[in-house]
Amino acid sequence: MQELDPAQVLLAKAYVSLRQEPTGLAVSFADGSTITADFVIAADGIHSPIRTQLFPSVRFAGTGHVVWRGMSEVQLAPKYKQAIMEAWADGVRFGFSEVADGVVDWFAVVKPGLVGPDRHQLKAQLQAVFQSFAYPIPAILASAEEARIIRNDIADFDPIRQWSQGNVCLIGDAAHAATPYMGQGGCQAVEDAYVLAQCLAQEATPELAFAAMQRLRRKRATHIVRTSRLIGRAGYLTSVAGAFRNFVMRAAPARLVEQQFFQVYSLNY
Repeated sequence: MQELDPAQVLLAKAYVSLRQEPTGLAVSFADGSTITADFVIAADGIHSPIRTQLFPSVRFAGTGHVVWRGMSEVQLAPKYKQAIMEAWADGVRFGFSEVADGVVDWFAVVKPGLVGPDRHQLKAQLQAVFQSFAYPIPAILASAEEARIIRNDIADFDPIRQWSQGNVCLIGDAAHAATPYMGQGGCQAVEDAYVLAQCLAQEATPELAFAAMQRLRRKRATHIVRTSRLIGRAGYLTSVAGAFRNFVMRAAPARLVEQQFFQVYSLNY
């Protein structure tokens, strides 16, 4: 397998349309340019304009929640330094992991209305929402740089029957976007790309390769979408339902938890 020449990577290209020409697939961009190719792999995210053109009937399933993400420079206590943690309470959640010594990647999921649109007060508003959470969550937020906190609406869409049409193939969130509660979005895109590369090397045509990739990947990707959606709903439970959820999670045998992880991380390719 050859490494892609950096000169072949074109940046700042906004997709406009795709059409079949006698010479191949013509992809038009907002700057007026057009590129013709034998096949197209669309890795353009949950709001993929290429998927919208090919499969316009996709039905989104929004959660109504917003996720704020950031990086904080903070030294955590030793027990948290090599851990991936998430805390749930009162219908909101906070997750974090140390990605380098003294650098923590974090996310905060809140209900609409808890954090307003004024970015100048964003950090203070998040601190107010999570002020009752245990260490190190308040410390992480206190060290956050307000200007670098980003916002996303949480959504996914019901699994689609086809990931390709002719010589155009969707991968990653363009094909099977999931909510972030399993941390598998980027992972599933990488798996798509890995399997697709194998299929392109083994099959006679791109169209056959795209179909083979979907056969290998669809069941697993659909499981991630549905399980992540279920975990998300469970995390928002409050009151009696939330207490019952906590009891069940504490009582779950370690073997059952391990089986769930095995299903996520075991591969068939």
